[in-house]
Amino acid sequence: MLKEFGVISDECYTAVWRESKYTLFHCAKAERISIEALQQSTKAMEERYRIVFNAAVLGYDALSSNNTSNRESLENHPGFKKMVELLNSGSEDLKWWIHGDKNIHDFRKGLLWKFIDSTDPEKMTHKQLESRIKAWAPIVHTHETLQAAYDATRARLQASEEELQHLRMELKAEREISARLSGNIQELFQEKTLLRNQLADAGIRPLDMA
Repeated sequence: MLKEFGVISDECYTAVWRESKYTLFHCAKAERISIEALQQSTKAMEERYRIVFNAAVLGYDALSSNNTSNRESLENHPGFKKMVELLNSGSEDLKWWIHGDKNIHDFRKGLLWKFIDSTDPEKMTHKQLESRIKAWAPIVHTHETLQAAYDATRARLQASEEELQHLRMELKAEREISARLSGNIQELFQEKTLLRNQLADAGIRPLDMA
């Protein structure tokens, strides 16, 4: 269909995500097309086949491309990232066609080839390793942030435990003082009672007796 409207591609990928469909295609250098010409082609497709090209992602146009003038990169587009996710999960929601019936897993010049996961880093190419590093960078940063938060929380917990232990020791000391004072008071009461009785026996009325 693309060829019918003047878009000659050598790679085409289509991904279904929720209620939307994303299409990614590549044109050889001799067949490159401007975004303005592509807009005319998609308009013609819509008029003839009722295919609607709408922006399904907030902040992105219906048509996106690698644009060196404003540093726009398709690799940052959510639709592109979804394609990579579907590719590596083996999902049937991703369909592709490569000129010459090439296999996506063998065609090293393919748009998605460098994003294919490999369990053995020694077998990965430089581009695949570069892509893996870019993908892992936010995860590593998150882990570092989580580690810092964990260390800070552990330090606060240790400080709280030390403070609690200190308070317990103070409370224990206060209880010991309280118990000692309570014993002294009991002894003083007993001594007071004994002396009061002795005064009474001697015919002397203590001042605190009614």
